Amino acid sequence: MVVFLRRSRAAPRLPSDRFELINELAKFAPGVRAQCCVAGATPHQVIAVALAAPAAHRLGVHTRQDRLPTGSDAPQWTSCAADTNGRVPHPYLKLVRSSAILVQVTTVDVGGYTVEVHVTGGDDPPVVLVASMGAPGTAWRTATDLLTTHPRLITYDRPGIGASPARPAPNPPLPYSAFAAELGVMLKRLGIVDSVVAVGHSFGSLIVRMLAAQHPDLVAGAVHVDGSLPRLAVWAGAESLVDGTEPHATEVNAVAGKDEVDTMPLLTLPSVVLTRTPGRWQDPPPAPAIDREWQDTQAGLARQIGAHLVVATNSGHEMLREAPDLVAYAIDAVVHAVRTRQSQAALDPGRLAAVGGRYVAADPLGGCW
Repeated sequence: MVVFLRRSRAAPRLPSDRFELINELAKFAPGVRAQCCVAGATPHQVIAVALAAPAAHRLGVHTRQDRLPTGSDAPQWTSCAADTNGRVPHPYLKLVRSSAILVQVTTVDVGGYTVEVHVTGGDDPPVVLVASMGAPGTAWRTATDLLTTHPRLITYDRPGIGASPARPAPNPPLPYSAFAAELGVMLKRLGIVDSVVAVGHSFGSLIVRMLAAQHPDLVAGAVHVDGSLPRLAVWAGAESLVDGTEPHATEVNAVAGKDEVDTMPLLTLPSVVLTRTPGRWQDPPPAPAIDREWQDTQAGLARQIGAHLVVATNSGHEMLREAPDLVAYAIDAVVHAVRTRQSQAALDPGRLAAVGGRYVAADPLGGCW
């Protein structure tokens, strides 16, 4: 098993002086020996802990041993032993106290093929993050480093992306429901069966919508980050409908997917719909009617699911990079609502403005719902 301790910009909930973290690791393999290293203080450097004893393979979840830092940038390694009670020498405990959070890397069988999953230790409800077309789970790092509610985080690489192998042949074009079903199996294999906050960016938003329709008892809250149009392509030839890197990619059946979205049941949950600044597109910009359709679609989704609609004041579609504070604030708001059993997330207008968003109760371009 490989576990990462990644430093976070936000102060995480740390293990206590009672060796909580090592006791958690010892649950996987009593009497485990651990190797530890310090990896600097920048937000995206990692501290890695490799457990020498193999963990049990439960529910198709398998551990990996090939994710350690290597090469000239690798930290210097030191060894320490943990006894059967999980006690370790003081230097390691000091390391644990140095604002690190636990990240476990696992490989999950989702039906004859696997996906790589990163599970970050934290509090319930768990937050599952679904990336945009062809993007790996690490794309969320810019936003998740800013979370203040410290939830358990689940990111993953869809097959053919990042560290996940391709789907097996014949690998036909898949509708959105297939991607959502795959995600549902993954969460079940991880032992997560209810009260998830699902967050999707772009194409990931369509997967989140289908996941909520397929598993209404699973999804307790949602954040849609500039979600794609149901037909996916903004205009003919505007973007590839392929998820992943050739030859490992999977084509998306957007025609069938749109039909699914148009007929799916809708759930009213604590949720936020984030959308780009009107008119903010990469060059060349589309016709004004396309921009209007995009904004109308976001407003329509918010109306249909009873969500807050928040328009970014200075961001295009790549909101994880251009407006990470806004994305993090929306996630925190929904996590808090689910955690406190509120029917809807509470958004503070002043705080929203500070992180680059404005709440609208009508169409952001001036019309009414």
